[in-house]
Amino acid sequence: MADFARFLPLNGRPHGDETDVTSDRRVAVAQVIDEAQRLLGGVDAERAGRLAADFVRAARLDADPVDGLPALSASVRTGKRRSIRSLVHATRALLVLAAETGGTPRLHAAITGAVALWGATSGPFDRRAVLKGHTIAATDEEWSFGRGPVLAGPALGIVAFVLALSDQPPVASTLEA
Repeated sequence: MADFARFLPLNGRPHGDETDVTSDRRVAVAQVIDEAQRLLGGVDAERAGRLAADFVRAARLDADPVDGLPALSASVRTGKRRSIRSLVHATRALLVLAAETGGTPRLHAAITGAVALWGATSGPFDRRAVLKGHTIAATDEEWSFGRGPVLAGPALGIVAFVLALSDQPPVASTLEA
């Protein structure tokens, strides 16, 4: 069998449970909104209201933050389908919010991995150029993608880089590609 055949569909390699695989990002966007609510928990009410409104606007959620982020999260979970772009906008808004509040966001590896992959393939040209021809690996989570020499860094650092919120790219690593 040719070496490339292992990458073709129906190649016989074992697969895990893929019942949760979907292009609908409602749950992930709702999780980002929940994390924004957590970050706002330690902020005084007036400032939290302003930051929540900024978050909703930056995340392009087309909602009124007056009802609160928990209600928004619930409506996103049960509302219309959300694309990877919705997740990207919400994640970017969350990272900006985290910088404003001084908090550190906690995101599931599936969210950071999806946003990093989107950024490496569809993000700003200058960011894609840095990552092209490399394997991108999160040092604090179990995801990687690409081919070539390894560039590694913390998942949130990689996400911030691909979303043009940081100028610190992942660095060359001794991890195997």
